[in-house]
Amino acid sequence: MSIENETPLTGMTVDGRDERPATSPLPAPDDRRAMRRRRVLKGGRVESVGDLLRLDVTVRDLAPGGAGIRFGDLAMLPARFELTLVGDAVPRSCVRVWTRGLDAGVRFV
Repeated sequence: MSIENETPLTGMTVDGRDERPATSPLPAPDDRRAMRRRRVLKGGRVESVGDLLRLDVTVRDLAPGGAGIRFGDLAMLPARFELTLVGDAVPRSCVRVWTRGLDAGVRFV
């Protein structure tokens, strides 16, 4: 890749190829998050208000303002719930932002 083909600050070439290294500190062009998330693979538990739902999940990425989670089956993820990470004693209140298949993005509130 030559420097003259790269657009400023994006790591994308003029013809649209993404030539950033996999560990690039720059977010992907379509990433709308306000804060960068770091990749993690941690166990967690989702509990709905009133304990009507308990669901084990995998936390795939984490930031101060939210997380990306994957759940094991097509259970209905409520709009608001508590997320407790393995090793953390304090649950975090969450709002579901998006779901796609078994993956979901949540914001901490």
